[in-house]
Amino acid sequence: MTGIVGAVITVGTFMIVLVRFGVLSVMVSLVVSAMLIDYPMSLDPDVWHSSNTLMTFVVIAVLLFHAHRCATRFSK
Repeated sequence: MTGIVGAVITVGTFMIVLVRFGVLSVMVSLVVSAMLIDYPMSLDPDVWHSSNTLMTFVVIAVLLFHAHRCATRFSK
């Protein structure tokens, strides 16, 4: 039962974001959430996967910058 409620809340949130902000914001949020879930994260520079953490943060920052630039390009 809780899985169904969680799925309804997730789909409802994505539908609201899709209608209000558009496809680009939904796609960026899906990519960012998948990256944050799938890749190992650590702020300790001595662990073996610290380069993955840095690369993930850089890719997320570039995606956010590009999405913001595309969304506000023609607005005045």
